[in-house]
Amino acid sequence: MKHKASYEAFAEMAETLPVVIYGWTERAETIIGRHIDISKILFICDDDASLGGRTLEGIPIYPAEKLREEASDTLIVIAQHPPQMAFLRVKSWGFSHVFSHSTFMFRTRSYLNRIEFLRLYAYVLNDYAPPKETSNPYPDKIWMFWDKGYENMPDLIRHCYHSIQRQVKGREIILIDESNMARYAPLPRYILDKYRQGFISVTHFSDILRLVLLENYGGLWIDATVFLSGPLPRALLGNHLFVYRLDFVDGTPRSASNSIIASNPHNPVIEGVRKCLFEYWKYEYCAHDYYIMHIYWDLVTEYAPLYSQEWEKVDFVSLIPSFIMYHDLLFAPFDKKKWDALRQRVSVHKLTYKNRKEDFEIPGTLYQEIVAKEYD
Repeated sequence: MKHKASYEAFAEMAETLPVVIYGWTERAETIIGRHIDISKILFICDDDASLGGRTLEGIPIYPAEKLREEASDTLIVIAQHPPQMAFLRVKSWGFSHVFSHSTFMFRTRSYLNRIEFLRLYAYVLNDYAPPKETSNPYPDKIWMFWDKGYENMPDLIRHCYHSIQRQVKGREIILIDESNMARYAPLPRYILDKYRQGFISVTHFSDILRLVLLENYGGLWIDATVFLSGPLPRALLGNHLFVYRLDFVDGTPRSASNSIIASNPHNPVIEGVRKCLFEYWKYEYCAHDYYIMHIYWDLVTEYAPLYSQEWEKVDFVSLIPSFIMYHDLLFAPFDKKKWDALRQRVSVHKLTYKNRKEDFEIPGTLYQEIVAKEYD
């Protein structure tokens, strides 16, 4: 079993090699002690240089530059999400033994047990019936969601929303919030009740919402944290299923990104994942895995020929280039040559608004010069 083998490979190397954790200290807290013996860890390198000189569980914390001083046979654990760019960066520094923190979340027996647990609700896939022909009141729309509405968007989210308005021509953008979602998304009462009671988080509710909208009307779902620096790629313009792929360099078993999804109405894969999530939340009061939608996507596309054949039609396009803007450029001094080179390569950029407030206020960064000024 590939995933278990990857974890066992880490455990074997950790017996003989020193371990350094690189990324975010808050992520490191989730694996220290539980998955890595504290005595094996030399130090933690955090991208936030202000944390240098502190300790976590007695382990010293250094700025990220400290990592380059280590020998190449050090075992590096990336404690950052998403890990792709950090993983590639550390590899470029000459380290060959590099694992993501997801190695522990996704390779351990507990994760495999969670997959089997989620599979309990996949019986709903046995009852597939071809959709009935119905009129579509919202064809070819772009769907977005911010639970508290436009007026309450953080600055970065508003800039992302405006970038989509600037770059997308000829298609209506429908912003869903809690005040209008009943008009567009027919959701079971138990889903709405558990969402309002806090059992379903906003993140997991948005997973359900995007599937319901796409199943009923088709179109294009775009996360509120997506910034467009140019027109939509051709792959997103057809009336068919398309998602970017999370080709994690350490083999993490999540093949589909759900940040941007294009679909025709009543697509079997979209319907299958939606049915699994509906059934799951009918009986459960918490998400047993943060990536529950991704796991069900994998289960559905492996389940039966109807779903797997539909999935095989989807072109493989990596999401990794879409992380470059956030990881390498967003809060760095603005470099027009680098920005122009990136824009020629990719127009879709996956960002996050959960950075420190001070990061957004640094003068002269790409964020300040391009995103905040809403230039293209």
